[in-house]
Amino acid sequence: MRQDDYLKLIRTPEMDAVLEVIDQTGNVKVTVRDGIILSLTPVDVSGRPIGKRIDVRDKKSSSIASKWSHKSRIYFLVETAAIGNVYVAERFLPLEGAKNFRDLGGYRTRSGRHVRWNVIFRSAALNRLTAKDGSYLQTQVGIHTVCDFRDASERSTSPNVTDWMTTTTKTTLLSIETNSGKLLSSTAMAAGLGDFYVDLVDTRATDIIKPFLMQLLDKKNLPLVYHCTAGKDRTGVASAILLGLLGVPDATIVADFSLTNVATPTLMAEMEKNPKYAPLLKANRGAMMKLLVADPAWMEQTLVHINKKYNGIEAYVRQVVGLTSGEINQLRASLLQ
Repeated sequence: MRQDDYLKLIRTPEMDAVLEVIDQTGNVKVTVRDGIILSLTPVDVSGRPIGKRIDVRDKKSSSIASKWSHKSRIYFLVETAAIGNVYVAERFLPLEGAKNFRDLGGYRTRSGRHVRWNVIFRSAALNRLTAKDGSYLQTQVGIHTVCDFRDASERSTSPNVTDWMTTTTKTTLLSIETNSGKLLSSTAMAAGLGDFYVDLVDTRATDIIKPFLMQLLDKKNLPLVYHCTAGKDRTGVASAILLGLLGVPDATIVADFSLTNVATPTLMAEMEKNPKYAPLLKANRGAMMKLLVADPAWMEQTLVHINKKYNGIEAYVRQVVGLTSGEINQLRASLLQ
């Protein structure tokens, strides 16, 4: 499978405002989905202005030259004519050793609210973080919790880099075992990974999904990053349930899932170095390459299953996962703005 094939699977999430980094010298481009940009104001994570308001009236997009660099995260308060004020930031964090480390902020819910930036992150394994990455995560992001969905053998062969963590940073292990033989069977290859995702939904509600969501309920655990090996399958199911519970539409959930394909070539290169997966890749390269992409159809299958069997993600979380109405409301109050 060629890189172009991965890119064809990428769907662009519907966003009120999108920030695109143009280069490393401080040039960024901000685009709004609906309406006209009136102004842009650089702000910090709390929304406090850290630069002058830039008037860009009568433009649907704007390129801004600033002194900003990847040494720090920057956010913009985007003032628009049609949809009011919206915050925007980078989605993929500029890490050298974790190319699929993504901020879930900015996604719009059905009620018109937005997921907060710099609070929830999804990623692939953190076993190749550099010293520069660690400094960035500590000083610019402030990660308090790492939630690891990998099984014991994965953690043993590819342990996360932890020397960047402070005394207030903790790791939570929520192991989801993977059966490589089953995933690579002819039946699985014909169906893709959708059945695996559905099985996670049906069988891991109380021992994985509930403790994951409970971690997010405690504000002391935020910002939080959760991950598996590739940041696609186990992480993707957790993301779907979380975003759906917050009220993010299914189409946006599927699009977020597909963004992993931006990092697929890098993830494949990492798999070739992984003691657990390298032999499988060598022996079943064609099958493994198909499984390493993020096919939107797999996530669509999962969401259809949840909607048909449980009458939606919120009902699933209430009735099967076991969160109360108060806990769900608390989660939304903490993670939305």
